[in-house]
Amino acid sequence: MDECKPLAVEMLVSTRAHFDLAFFDINMPIMGGVEALGRVRAASIGIPILALTASVAKEELMSCLDAGFTDVTTKPLQLKVGGC
Repeated sequence: MDECKPLAVEMLVSTRAHFDLAFFDINMPIMGGVEALGRVRAASIGIPILALTASVAKEELMSCLDAGFTDVTTKPLQLKVGGC
């Protein structure tokens, strides 16, 4: 595997592994979330992909949606599992 390609993108594109959902960080050093999204979508993989960003600026959030992300959420991400 090419070390310049992030493992998650390579796994989604090359192996066609089945995932229900993916989170892509917008600002990563090797490949940002927008580029990763483009590669996955170019491979006709249509799973929901959410953008993660530390920015709360409306322009940044809108640019994520305009780029084709299913939705966008800000960090830190807090998940509640089960119940309330």
